Amino acid sequence: MTNMRHYVIIRFMADLERLNAYYKFDDKVIYDVGRAADIQRNLSLSELVARYNVPDKPVHPQTTYKPFEVLTLRPNGDYDEHHARLLHTGRAMAVGNSLLSGLRLMEADPSSQIIIVGNPGELGHKYGKVGLRGRLAIRFSGDLTPVVDPYLTYLEEIGINTTEEIGYSWGADKSAAGSMRSDDHGITVKRGVWSEGVSVINRNRAELLLAFISYGNEENNYIQAGGGEPKPTPFDDLAALKNLSKYCLGLARPTNRAIAYVLARDGYFSRIEQALIKQDQMEAVVSYATASELVPNGATHSGIEKLKTKNPAFHSRLGEMALLGMHHAGCEDIDLNTAIILQSLRMPIVS
Repeated sequence: MTNMRHYVIIRFMADLERLNAYYKFDDKVIYDVGRAADIQRNLSLSELVARYNVPDKPVHPQTTYKPFEVLTLRPNGDYDEHHARLLHTGRAMAVGNSLLSGLRLMEADPSSQIIIVGNPGELGHKYGKVGLRGRLAIRFSGDLTPVVDPYLTYLEEIGINTTEEIGYSWGADKSAAGSMRSDDHGITVKRGVWSEGVSVINRNRAELLLAFISYGNEENNYIQAGGGEPKPTPFDDLAALKNLSKYCLGLARPTNRAIAYVLARDGYFSRIEQALIKQDQMEAVVSYATASELVPNGATHSGIEKLKTKNPAFHSRLGEMALLGMHHAGCEDIDLNTAIILQSLRMPIVS
């Protein structure tokens, strides 16, 4: 028992030192993340799937749009069936590191069901496509309604009436847009947790693509730091080259091209503002990496301050978290990502 207690203390201190290098997280957050990591790191993927009753495959709801993908993780104990934490992945499907992030969050704080929402992705992926009329609305007006209304309609149909909207990178933009539209579906958003939203400045799509390529250089380092599933480094072998080509070709898909125009504009803060206006009781925490390859240092803080100046009521509803020295890929570290989410869900908004 003494040895176990010493191990827990040593492990807690190691997690504290590593994660607190980015941000002064609450001790309870570090403890919960470390406990979850200790439980999960010794389990294989098949053992994790069995432990958390992960569905055999995602659900592909069919609304008025093309089918999209969701994967629901449910706590083993009691929980509110009408509430969900929505986890927006930037990937095509809720698998790999996205699934592991959801499982880590579930173990660290099993107070809510988690619905992982997939996105359009690589070449050949048939889910999440947007029709021509929707693509035109996205491309020319930055309207993400065609992307978010399908999952909101699904939530409405299964009886979800309150949510916590969580998103990273493109998922942050999508999550903020979903918060704008939730009220039209009878859904109250309690809190937004948005990390590294991309559409903070105007740039052309070539500049955006180069920024994404640069971000990928750090991705594996963060995945491995958090004990996630590493991806093949580009050009390591023929299979990795094939996967990279498939991904790049996927960026040329009509839906993804339309979304790229949105990410190359500065609509992030407009979406946050409209979300806070339409959900007048919602609080939100916006986090950003100070070493981000996609978001210029200081741009997110500046945008938040402008929102607060424009609407003083946001001082008590909109918080921020600067992650020192973190790159855009930081949320691929599932321990760090879980700590960011838990801290953002629990922290009081200081005016």
